[in-house]
Amino acid sequence: MFTYYGLDACPITKRQYQSLNYVLYSSFRKIFNINRQDDVIDYMTVFKCLSAEKSVFNRKYKFL
Repeated sequence: MFTYYGLDACPITKRQYQSLNYVLYSSFRKIFNINRQDDVIDYMTVFKCLSAEKSVFNRKYKFL
């Protein structure tokens, strides 16, 4: 769903992961008109959308 171009080759700080997750969670909140964090995570699970940390980790694993 979301792509993280070039992040598999760059070191990323925890703060940057938080910023990426904020954008991801905000998108789900606006698209589905939900407010609770638990609901956002449930929707992400249903649509098989990984958090930024997991997605970038998978891309780095494939890259290396």
